[in-house]
Amino acid sequence: ATRHIRVSVRHNLNKNQSKIKIMSEQAIRNSLEQELRRNLAARYDRNNENLDMDDIVKEAAFTMAVNILISEKQLKEQTNGQIQFMPSESLNMMFNCLNQVMNKISGDFHTYHFQQIKNKYEEIMSDSNAKNRVNSHYNELYGSNGGNVI
Repeated sequence: ATRHIRVSVRHNLNKNQSKIKIMSEQAIRNSLEQELRRNLAARYDRNNENLDMDDIVKEAAFTMAVNILISEKQLKEQTNGQIQFMPSESLNMMFNCLNQVMNKISGDFHTYHFQQIKNKYEEIMSDSNAKNRVNSHYNELYGSNGGNVI
């Protein structure tokens, strides 16, 4: 059976039923892989054709942060503010998908690297201005000013 991530729930808004998008686990995995590979290619170019595991961990953490922040923004909009944060079940599934992607991308990826990604992600998200931090990271990565992703 295909597992799905619920980006939000079914709820009543002014007597209207609203269904929020549901993505399959495979679609999430494919999306994360595509985005992470694009970000790693940009980091490789920015680092004069050099990429190490620290770079990979950092880009994976920012990839998760931007995806979670965008998803939470959509949840807030779609639920009229009733849902502020991604449900833990959905967050866990996204991290499981990322773990699978990381194992596919790098044969040198180990459990402690995954823990480093989680730690870096938590550091980013605990920043009082996580949104600006993520935008600054991507502006630096892609050499743009003000082209915010969130």
